[in-house]
Amino acid sequence: MTDPTVPILVYHVILPDDTPVDSWPPGHRPYLSRRSEFNAHVGWIAGNGFLTQTVAGIRGLSAADAAKSVALTFDDGQASDYETAFPMLSGRGMKATFYIATDFVGQAGYVDWRQLRDMQAYGMEIGSHSCSHCCFPDLAPAEMLKELIDSRRILEDRLGSAVKSFSVPYGFACPSLIRAATEAGYETICTSDVSLARVDASVPAVYGRVGIRRGNGIEFLEGIMRRKAGVLGRMIVEDRLKTLVKRSMGRTIWHKFRHLVLSSRGEG
Repeated sequence: MTDPTVPILVYHVILPDDTPVDSWPPGHRPYLSRRSEFNAHVGWIAGNGFLTQTVAGIRGLSAADAAKSVALTFDDGQASDYETAFPMLSGRGMKATFYIATDFVGQAGYVDWRQLRDMQAYGMEIGSHSCSHCCFPDLAPAEMLKELIDSRRILEDRLGSAVKSFSVPYGFACPSLIRAATEAGYETICTSDVSLARVDASVPAVYGRVGIRRGNGIEFLEGIMRRKAGVLGRMIVEDRLKTLVKRSMGRTIWHKFRHLVLSSRGEG
C-alpha cells in the first residue's frame, strides 16, 4: 500500500486586482497571484470540505484525513502575507505555513516581527526560508549550515517557539543541503519539485510542492486537489524537463535565459 499524499501549494505575493504586474521585477511576475484569484482558491477549498494543514501537521495524518487535506505555504515573507492572505485565511478558520527570510523582516514590502507574532498566535506556522534568500548549492558547507542555523535561531528568539520547517530558496535542493538542514534541526524541508507530499513520519520529511502562478484558476486548483492525472502529470513532466535544462545550462545561464523568455512573453 502506498503512503497517502497531501497537496502542498506555494504562493508568493497576493496582489490587489488593480495593481499592474509590470511594477515587479521580471522574475517575480509569473508568481504573482491576484487577490480575487486567491479568494476564489480559499473559497473553493473551504466550500468543498477540505482541511488546511500546516506543513508540520502533515506528518502522521491518517489516509482519510490526508485525502481531504491541503497545505498552503507562502515563501519569502512578503507584506501581502499579513495584509491579504492572513485575514482571508483566518476569516475562514484556515491555517497555513509562512516561510520567512529573516534578513528582510521589517523592510519595506515585507512582514515585520509584530505581524509574524500575530500570525503565529492565531495558529499559523512560521518556518525558515534562510537568512538572505541565498542559492544554497552555491555555498560552501559551512556557509550552508550558518544560514540554516542562524535563520532558525533568529526566528525562535523573536517568536518564542520552536521552528522545525524549512523551505529552500529558489527550490534548488541538493543532497548536501538536505544533510545540513537535518543537522540544523529541521524536521520538514519543502522544495520546488512538483509532486504531492507523501504522509509519513520520517525525519527529515522532504516535500515537493505545487507552485501557484498568476492565472491559475479554479479548474487548475480542482485538478490538483482531485489528483487529476492530466493536470499534475503535465506539471511534473514540465518540471523534470526544466530541471534537466537548468542542470545542463548551469544556474547563472539558466536565469539569463529565463529572463529572455519572460521578456518575449511580455512578462519581462
